[in-house]
Amino acid sequence: MERLINKNDKLSGISDLLYIPAGNRIVAKSQYDAFYNTNLDKELKTKNINGLIVCGVMTNLCVETTIRSAFVHGYETVLPLDATAAYTYDYHRATALNLAFGFSYTTLTDSILKVIGEND
Repeated sequence: MERLINKNDKLSGISDLLYIPAGNRIVAKSQYDAFYNTNLDKELKTKNINGLIVCGVMTNLCVETTIRSAFVHGYETVLPLDATAAYTYDYHRATALNLAFGFSYTTLTDSILKVIGEND
């Protein structure tokens, strides 16, 4: 198994290039599943959010597990294929194929931004 990133690792930080609007919260997680032992579900339900765009690393670990968990929690999800990454293309592709079959809508970031832009 490849080395896991822990919270003290400089690779676990959030890039300064990522825009996080004021008032948004970062949910710290310790497992692949962002819902496991966190208050994410409560926070989303409090804000009446029923859909998620899930991106990050690793496609086949954290992203996949979080999408499956979101599905179980009743959320609709979108997986932007160009906003996730895995160690290999095969892992990335296999996860995308599996999630597209009943768990998540798969698309590209540009398509998401067009839809968001149309709703502004």
